[in-house]
Amino acid sequence: AQEITLTTVTSLFKFTGSLFFISTHLLHLENQIDNSKNHIKRYYIECQLEEGIAHFTYRLLEGWSTVKIGKILFEAEGLNKLLR
Repeated sequence: AQEITLTTVTSLFKFTGSLFFISTHLLHLENQIDNSKNHIKRYYIECQLEEGIAHFTYRLLEGWSTVKIGKILFEAEGLNKLLR
């Protein structure tokens, strides 16, 4: 999934004058996407953790989120316990 997403992002560079929104949960892509390209902007929707519960502010912030929402939701729904 990571390799396909990286290929997709880097291949979109040839479409000059276009705008693309890409959403991913693949945190390791942050270090693989070339930051020297001025036309790439990174944003995320703010999420605050309160007692292990994710609360979304729906504020769009510049940068790359490090909150592992999937892991938090997986645990909150008891899926780790269920699958053990």
